[in-house]
Amino acid sequence: MRPWIVLAALFFARLSLGYQFQLVASATPQLQSAFDYSYTEIGTLIGLYMLPGFALALPASWLGARFGERRLVAIGLAMMVLGTLWSAAAPDSWHMTGGRLFSGFGAILMNVLMTKLVVDWFASGRLVLAMAIFVNSWPVGVGLALLIQAPFAVAWGWPAAFLSGSVLAALGLTVFLAIHRNAPGTTGTGHAAWPAAAQWPGLTLISLNWSLFNIAFAVVFSFGPLLLLARGANPVSAASLVSLVVWISAIAIPLAAAAVQRIDRGRLTAPIAGLAYAAAIGWFAWGDASFAVFAALAAMGSVPPGAMMALLPRFLSPRTRTLGTGIFYAVYYLGMAVGPAIAGWAVDESGTPATALYLAAGAAALAALTHFTAWLLPPRNT
Repeated sequence: MRPWIVLAALFFARLSLGYQFQLVASATPQLQSAFDYSYTEIGTLIGLYMLPGFALALPASWLGARFGERRLVAIGLAMMVLGTLWSAAAPDSWHMTGGRLFSGFGAILMNVLMTKLVVDWFASGRLVLAMAIFVNSWPVGVGLALLIQAPFAVAWGWPAAFLSGSVLAALGLTVFLAIHRNAPGTTGTGHAAWPAAAQWPGLTLISLNWSLFNIAFAVVFSFGPLLLLARGANPVSAASLVSLVVWISAIAIPLAAAAVQRIDRGRLTAPIAGLAYAAAIGWFAWGDASFAVFAALAAMGSVPPGAMMALLPRFLSPRTRTLGTGIFYAVYYLGMAVGPAIAGWAVDESGTPATALYLAAGAAALAALTHFTAWLLPPRNT
């Protein structure tokens, strides 16, 4: 049971990643009133949380190998606590930006190295299911954010929403330090080798795959409530309605992963579901906000994540896993920084949040295609 207990601790600590990412989107009306932000600036501030990852994901992997992954994860969570406190006390947009970047630095350390810890514990079996549970912490964190942050911002102002993000990260740090231990046969430090030339095509594809899928996810849950607001919903009900997708997904992701692992490990099931997910996003953007649309978003979006992350050891050997994971996340973070900013610019130019959702549908479709292409390549994990 030890691997699953460790996974539960990692899951709880990582909840704060999705929760803190959503802070700006949940408090958009209050932040626009306080700092006179445009939608382009809101989208940039959302993506700013991920922007440092492009430059720091690879150094974070090297630092973890050199100084210990457990130590660096703890430092990352502590930075998330302090950075969000900084934003909560921001008197102007410059301090808001500084706090957002500082907490983003911490999130990079935490996220990159935690992924490596999960692979260490489960590489020998049940990795699709373990990765599905692990990445499920992101949508669950977003779901908590959609339920909690908007009511906090409406009732007590946007600083209250940001303070709640700091508290959750502090709880995650406590649980992680109390429970996590290194996997048998690993020390948490050691030599990190650069991926071989034969591993780069597969690593590039799975990195683009994960980045595109998460861009789609982030844009849906950042701009979906704004689309509902534009169609007459109030802020709390709009956030709650979109959060319904997350809570259905929280149940569906591990169940889908268990099924996918038995059927084909995601070779065909994941890309087919990804294309259906893209269609559901487009359906929502077109104007349908019925339960059927949200159920389709939740069901189809629940299939790919575990299968996508489980491709990492297909193209990375144990010696190249540390730096390879850093490269994987550098691409992911670049996409997550640029994607919401482009979506915000598109909303400003078009005058409707629906445009951002159409871009998300395109990203989801491309993610499905890159996943399928990655499976056509032979394994390169030795």
